[in-house]
Amino acid sequence: LKGYLIGRVHPSCHEHNDEIANLGEGPKLIKYVFQPHWYTPNDIPHEQFPKEVADEDISQMERADIGIVALPIGVDCGSEIGWFAGKGKPVVAIIHDWSDPVTNRHAPSRKAQWESLQRHWMVKTFLTKVIIVGDELTVDKADPILFDKVIYIPEDYNVYDQLDELVDDWKVIKPWYPRHPNV
Repeated sequence: LKGYLIGRVHPSCHEHNDEIANLGEGPKLIKYVFQPHWYTPNDIPHEQFPKEVADEDISQMERADIGIVALPIGVDCGSEIGWFAGKGKPVVAIIHDWSDPVTNRHAPSRKAQWESLQRHWMVKTFLTKVIIVGDELTVDKADPILFDKVIYIPEDYNVYDQLDELVDDWKVIKPWYPRHPNV
């Protein structure tokens, strides 16, 4: 199976996107996670992107079996999340602070990632699950949309195993939202 990373393409987000995508790849089920920032031009403004950039994204989304979200997201990410949900494909946000002060590597904090998600009520509706790596955040139970979608996994647990299980389960159940008969 293939994954598609849904994350901001700005150069300042590339390292975070790579880390989140790497959590989703593994030996069993999801062999590859496509990352749009690998080929998206970062030397021109978004409004000047050639149509081929969008065409490639859509082509990769069609080939993907799961959307993996790196927070925080932008408007285009919200569109991709809605597209995955509309196609009946699972979409999972992964909240993980992989910062390492020794090597001077810094990720957005888990709380900042969570708070960025809170602002997008339709995105939250379309998410299948939110995987939070590490200690429990106390804010999740207050969210009326996400409260039953959150999974906590310990820092030393392999996120891939959780995704593997989720995609395996997804193959035998229908999407949680009703589909229009003409879609």
